[in-house]
Amino acid sequence: MKKSPHVIWVCPSSKSFYRTKGEVRCRPGSVIPRLAEKGIRLNVLIPHDPTLLPKTRLAPGRTTHHTVKLSQDYGVEIIKLTRGSISPGIYMAKTPPLEPALTSAVFAKTAIALANQLKKPVDIFHIFDWESAMLPLFLEMEKNGSKIFRETRTFLNVNSLREQGNFAPAILAY
Repeated sequence: MKKSPHVIWVCPSSKSFYRTKGEVRCRPGSVIPRLAEKGIRLNVLIPHDPTLLPKTRLAPGRTTHHTVKLSQDYGVEIIKLTRGSISPGIYMAKTPPLEPALTSAVFAKTAIALANQLKKPVDIFHIFDWESAMLPLFLEMEKNGSKIFRETRTFLNVNSLREQGNFAPAILAY
């Protein structure tokens, strides 16, 4: 029997999610629930969004602290927004306030920290837009025979570079 792939979906925005009746859900039309229904083991990492947090105090077991190492160490929190082993598992990364490029690098490293926290081999990191585009580089640097990342592939999905940041007109002319 073929095993279902484990995918970590790395979203630079929380716009595709909302909270209702104590649960965080995907917005209608999202492909994420359909993938989970087909048996794909899916975990989603989004940036911190206070509107998705529960109104009551968060249980301590749903928050884990990690140290992300770049040129210096940065403390990050990974908050599990879904209960138990519900698929897709939705996680939120709370990073320190930093400049945008550094925030993107810390967010990409946080996705690797989430994979290590889950302790399950990752088949695919599905990455969206330039905010998390450094993840493949960091993944290659961290593989080192790790059983979690041995067979990992990355898939980068960029909508439009024109809308992704400040680029010189000469670059956008292509």
